[in-house]
Amino acid sequence: IPSVLVVDDDRGHCLILTPIFERAGYRVRCAYDGQEALATLLEWPADLVITELLMPRMGGMELLQSVRALNPRIAVVVLTAFGDWRTYVDAMNNGAVNYLSKPVPPDAILGVARHALFQRGIRAPSAHGPSGNARTEREAA
Repeated sequence: IPSVLVVDDDRGHCLILTPIFERAGYRVRCAYDGQEALATLLEWPADLVITELLMPRMGGMELLQSVRALNPRIAVVVLTAFGDWRTYVDAMNNGAVNYLSKPVPPDAILGVARHALFQRGIRAPSAHGPSGNARTEREAA
C-alpha cells in the first residue's frame, strides 16, 4: 500500500487530505512543518510527500531539497496557496514532480499522486478505492 506524508502548517488542510487519501487506499500521515516531516520520514518511509511552501521552522522548498538528499525515490508534490512563477520554477528545478495551487479538487490531487507514484514504478491503489467498489474520488471525499 503506497504511503503519503502530507506536510502543512494548516492542520485543517491535513484533516481534509487525510480521508481523501485513506478512502482511496493509501496510508497517510501528517506533519505540520518541514522539520517534523523529516523526522517522520526517518521513522516512516513515505512514497509520496505533499508539501505546502510557507511553513514555520522549515518551509516546503527546504523540505523538498532535504527529501531529495535523504531519498531521491520519494516523490514530492508542492501544493500551495502562496505560489508564483518563480517558486514553481525553483520547485521543479529542485526535483518536485508537480506543483499545484490550492484549492485542488480531490480527483485532481489523487490523479497527481497516482502519476507521481507511477513515475517511480509504484502501483497506486485503483480508482475504485480499497474495497474494490466502483466510486469516484468526489464520492470518497
